[in-house]
Amino acid sequence: MLSPLPIRNLPPADFIPQAIFGRPASYFANTRRIIFIDDWDDFDRYEGAAFSLNGQLPFALKHYRGHPTDTLTLYLPSDIRDVEQITQIISAIMKELELGRDILVWQRADDPNL
Repeated sequence: MLSPLPIRNLPPADFIPQAIFGRPASYFANTRRIIFIDDWDDFDRYEGAAFSLNGQLPFALKHYRGHPTDTLTLYLPSDIRDVEQITQIISAIMKELELGRDILVWQRADDPNL
């Protein structure tokens, strides 16, 4: 289950990009009724939304200015480093969002040393 969180409560330095979806934020807003805010952090301006998975794991969906237009990046807490665990979390989030595998452009398992 996904529960919305205030994105401003998530410190940006504590979250790492772990997957890229090949759809813009507007796709998620229209098809999944996700409300994105326009904001900025230490990195740049972004459109973003934050959630918790099963009431425990916080994550963010963000599109930063300058990133490819039709993408949205999934950010997970930086203390999650195991690639197999990251892959399982990505799959769980995609299942909750009812996303097919074709939407996944990149995930940490594709380049675990990055």
